[in-house]
Amino acid sequence: MKRILLLPPRITARLTDNRGLLLRIILMTLVLITALYTKEYKGLHQLIINNHVGGVMYVLFGSLLFSVLFPGLKYYWLVSMAFGLTCMLEFIQYFQFPFMVQLTRIKAFAYLFGVSFNPVDFIYYVAGALLSVFVLSAIMLTEVTSTAMPNKAQPGSPQRSQNPSLQGPKERINMSEQAHPITIA
Repeated sequence: MKRILLLPPRITARLTDNRGLLLRIILMTLVLITALYTKEYKGLHQLIINNHVGGVMYVLFGSLLFSVLFPGLKYYWLVSMAFGLTCMLEFIQYFQFPFMVQLTRIKAFAYLFGVSFNPVDFIYYVAGALLSVFVLSAIMLTEVTSTAMPNKAQPGSPQRSQNPSLQGPKERINMSEQAHPITIA
């Protein structure tokens, strides 16, 4: 089984059960906390982090949220939906609809929807989409790897290999007889 960040296989299996749902929820929670923190950050590169880095996190959060809500969709559709939604919200900021202006007077909604249009945000949304593709494809790869592993044989039951080079001579004879029956006239 492929490990995640050098975690033991038992924990990795638990995180990737149910198509990696637990892993996606944990990541989604961490991304949301990080995205909200970017709005209150004070320090080095404060303007860039406050105004733009949250855009990367919002697309990643949206992609993870859509992957939980719509688990059957391919990751590129999930990322496209999150990217499209964040771009739509940016255009809504441009038009300054009266209901959005009223709504964004509440601090939580101002963090969620934003208050001003900035075309540079689209660059950060693209970066968030690329990061989302990487994260979701890594989760999908981990779940495929964990589900593709063969089940261990039960104790006491024989396990036959499908690879002829790993079989004993008796098993190769039995398999060749099944493939090409010999008839004696």
